[in-house]
Amino acid sequence: MRFAPHAIEIASFLSSWLSKFGELLTLTFIKIKSLTFINAMNITNVNVNYDIL
Repeated sequence: MRFAPHAIEIASFLSSWLSKFGELLTLTFIKIKSLTFINAMNITNVNVNYDIL
């Protein structure tokens, strides 16, 4: 049972690190999604402009 406190310490550290990392990953994913969406909108706008011309 000597290792129990240490294991709990490591587990809590890992869980906090994972939550931070997951948060960062989610933010990056949302940023990429919004960027792709904006790019798609720009492409459609360009296509529409060409159609008008």
